[in-house]
Parts: sequence; structure tokens; C-alpha cells
Amino acid sequence: MSVYDYGHFISDFAKRTKINLEIVEDSKYGYEVTQLINSLFGLLILPYEKYKYRSKGSKNSSYYKSDEDMRESNTKAYEELESLINIFRNKGKLYSSYTHRDRYNVSMVIKHMRNAMAHSGDSGINIYPFSEHNSEIDGIIFFDSYRKQEFILEMTIEEIKQFIELVSEIYEVIDEQYDLLEETNYKHRVEKIRLSLKQGLERDTMIIE
Repeated sequence: MSVYDYGHFISDFAKRTKINLEIVEDSKYGYEVTQLINSLFGLLILPYEKYKYRSKGSKNSSYYKSDEDMRESNTKAYEELESLINIFRNKGKLYSSYTHRDRYNVSMVIKHMRNAMAHSGDSGINIYPFSEHNSEIDGIIFFDSYRKQEFILEMTIEEIKQFIELVSEIYEVIDEQYDLLEETNYKHRVEKIRLSLKQGLERDTMIIE
């Protein structure tokens, strides 16, 4: 397997995620919905963690990459995502009690879906696969809450596929314009972490002895 391009990790990851989904879908082997959930974990969490930044004047506030940045990366895919989100709203499948005016923007929907994937709820999980008529999974509900505010989104499996396709198309090119991680910096970071691992193991050995 070829190595990731160090400076374009998110772009490479998005492309490979889409290829993996196509392989599972075309081959009919494996579990397609499980692969969809795995893909969502990667596409919603990794880019969020790389691109979030601290708001000016605040030590605690963080904000996801703006809609303008995402639109510039791939305008066509972004506008199709906007249309898909509007369809969810018109069908009564998307609700947010957050009061800010951009609560239904693409970046905010992605952020709340990411929270649903990453944060535990009362049952230890905030995504809920469901089945309407038989044993097959028909869709997933995403739920995010904070200080009595709620975000709820229900998507069918086909809608999730479409969503992943469009988000992948944005992230496939987003690294070409923003926050490139140079190969030398990447390798330096890897060596630094490995050194910390070695030193930690040496300290553990001294304590045991």
C-alpha cells in the first residue's frame, strides 16, 4: 500500500475512503453500513481536528473551518451539500434548536454530526442505526446536545452515501489550499513522539526494576 502524502493527508484519506466504499459496494462482500459508519468517523473527525482553530480573543472557543473555505475548495460539491441539507429540512428530518443564524450551514451540520459520532450520550453513543420494516438497516439518526440545545438529523443509507461522496469531494482538494504539513515537519514530529515513547518505556523499566 502506498504511503500517504504527508502534506495532503486529509485529501489522500478522503480519496481512499471513497475507493474503499466503492469496493465494498461493488463486490457485495463485507458489511456496507459498517463501512459507511467507519467512513463517517474518519471524514467527520480527522478533518475537524486538523482544521479547527481558536477564535480570536478567546482561549476556550473553537470554530470549524468556515463555509467560505469549504465552498472555495469545491463549489459544486459544497452547493450540492447545501441542497441536500435543505431537502432534509423540508422533509422534517433535520432540526437544530441552536439559535445562531448559520446553524444549518454545511460546516455546522458537519460539526454536529461529528459531535454525535465522537461524544457519548446517555446510552454511551449518539448515533442510532434504525430499521423500519425488516432486519436490514434503513438509516441512522445523529443526535448532538449541549446545554439543553439539540441537533437531530435522520438520514437513509442512500442519503449517507450521497453525503459521504460530497464531503469526500470537498476534502479531496482542501489540502491543496490550506494548512499544508510539510514532509520534514511531519517526520520530525514522528521522531519526537517515538523518542517520547522510548523515554517513557525506559522510565517504566526503571520503576519496575
